Amino acid sequence: MANRFAGDLRSIVIPALLAGALALSACTSGDESTPPTTTTDSATSSPTEAPPIGGSLRTDFFNDGVYCDGTMRPAVFIFEATPGETLRFTSPMPVEIPDGVTDDRGAYQLDWSCQANEASLSWEVTAIGLTSNRIATFLINGSYENPDTDRSLTFTPSEDGLVCDGTSQVIGRLDNAEPDEAVTFTASTGQSLRTGVADGLGSLVVNWECDAGEATRIWNIRAEGQESGRLAAFTVQGRPPRRPSGPVQVELIENPFTCDRGRRPIATLTNLTPQAEVSFDAVPSNGRLQPGRADSNGTLDVYWQCQRGDAGTTWELTVVEDGGASSAGNGRSVSFTFSGAASDATVTIAITEDPFVCDGDSRQFALLSGFVSREFVAFSSPQSGSLREGQADENGELPVRWQCTADQADTVWEVTATGRTSELTLTFPITGTTP
Repeated sequence: MANRFAGDLRSIVIPALLAGALALSACTSGDESTPPTTTTDSATSSPTEAPPIGGSLRTDFFNDGVYCDGTMRPAVFIFEATPGETLRFTSPMPVEIPDGVTDDRGAYQLDWSCQANEASLSWEVTAIGLTSNRIATFLINGSYENPDTDRSLTFTPSEDGLVCDGTSQVIGRLDNAEPDEAVTFTASTGQSLRTGVADGLGSLVVNWECDAGEATRIWNIRAEGQESGRLAAFTVQGRPPRRPSGPVQVELIENPFTCDRGRRPIATLTNLTPQAEVSFDAVPSNGRLQPGRADSNGTLDVYWQCQRGDAGTTWELTVVEDGGASSAGNGRSVSFTFSGAASDATVTIAITEDPFVCDGDSRQFALLSGFVSREFVAFSSPQSGSLREGQADENGELPVRWQCTADQADTVWEVTATGRTSELTLTFPITGTTP
C-alpha cells in the first residue's frame, strides 16, 4: 500500500483564542489530575537524506484519540525531520513533554498517557526540530474508547520470538479485523511489506524474515485494515541464530576431483552457524574461490574448478566462518585436502539420420554426449556460414539440429563441435541427400 505518512498531513495550527480556551478547560476540568507524561520510542531504520532546513514537520496519528487509562500509548508519528536531531515539545497546557531524538530516517514516535478523568480533554502540542527548525503544531485528543477492543487491531506476539536465520517465521497474530479483510503493513524503515488477508474470524498470522546480519535491528510496524480502518502498532526485534557446538564437518563429494574445467561441488560443509558468511583459502592458490553463506540449517556446498593442466595437484582448502559484526559466524575454521585427476572424457555422437534428407525442414540430426554440464558448445564448418551455438544439459548432452534445401543435396558438411568450458572437440560429417 502507498505510505499513508506521505499523504495524510493532520498537523494543524491552533488560533490563539482556541489555545486559550483549551488551556482554561484543562485548568478547570474538575478533579485535579496527574499531568500527562510521555515517553518515546524511536524506530530503527535505514539512513536517508535530511529534508531542507525550515518548513513543516509532518505527522500521522495512530488513532483518532489516545485512550485515557493511565497507559503509555502511541499518539503521533512525526517525520521529515533531520535524522538524529532533537525535537523539542511545548504546549500551552500544564504538561511537561521531554525532548526526543529522531531516528536515522528523521522519524519519531511520540507516546502519550492520560488518566480516565482526562478523556474529554485535548492537548495542543508544538514540535520543533532544533537542527532543521522545522515545526508542527497538532492536537492530541483524549478518548474514552479502548483501541484494544473497540477500534484497533490487536497484536499478540509469538512466545518463540524471532530468530534472524533467513527463514520465514511466525512472529505473532493480529485479531479484531473484519472477516476476510485485507490488512496492509508499513515499516518505519520504509521497506515494502506484503499485504495479508484476515480469516473468517478476523485473525491473521503475521510472518517475518531476517538474515543474521539484521539480528540487532528493530522494526516498528503499522498494520491497517483496509475495510475497517482499524490500526495496530507493534515492534519486531530479532535475535542471532543459535551458534552450534563442536567443529565444522566436511563431507567430500569427489576426491580425486576430475580437472575438466567443469565447476561442481567438491564437498559439503555442515554444522556451520546458520546464515554465517564463509570464506575460503587454497594452497596452492586456485584464484577462483568465491565466499559463500551457510543456509538456515548451517549447510554449504563448496564448489571447485580446475584446468586439465592441474591434474596431479593436491590442494589444502581452509574454510573460515566470518566472525565480524555483520555475520552470524564465530570465526571457526576447518581444513581438508583433495587432489586433481586427469580427465579421460571424450565427446561422442549418436547420428539419427544419415544421410540427411534436404527437404527444407529443421530437425534433430544427432545427439552429442560427454560435454561438461551446462557448458556452451560452438559449431563451425568450412562448407557453411556461421552456425548457432548450443548449450549442453545437466548431463552434458546436446541435440544437434540441421536443415538444408534440395539444391544442397549431395553436399558433405564437415562440422566441428567445441566445448567452451571443457575445450573438448569432435568433428563429424553431415551428408545431404535428395528428398
